[in-house]
Amino acid sequence: MKRNYDNYSLVVGRFQPLHKGHMDVIRKCAEESEHLTIGIGSAQYSHTPENPFTAGERYMMINKTLRDEGIENYSIVPIEDINRYPVWVAHVTSLVPPFRRVYSNN
Repeated sequence: MKRNYDNYSLVVGRFQPLHKGHMDVIRKCAEESEHLTIGIGSAQYSHTPENPFTAGERYMMINKTLRDEGIENYSIVPIEDINRYPVWVAHVTSLVPPFRRVYSNN
């Protein structure tokens, strides 16, 4: 039987750090989706004023917060920037599970 991914969603952010606004979006997406993939953007950057945390630290922050809130229908995937906008979507879709909806702030 072929799986239907119509209710699978993706949200991508840097989460530097994870904050209340991020959690509001993630909570809403998780409620509306069978499965939510959370993409940690700019995964290769850390230890700078703009990107203080590593992808691993961000993964742990997100995972702990979602578990504490009882959210279970998600996966977390680090996504490195490639700085080539024409192929960015193909890059992301090659890294994450299938999805049909994307949530974004910008």
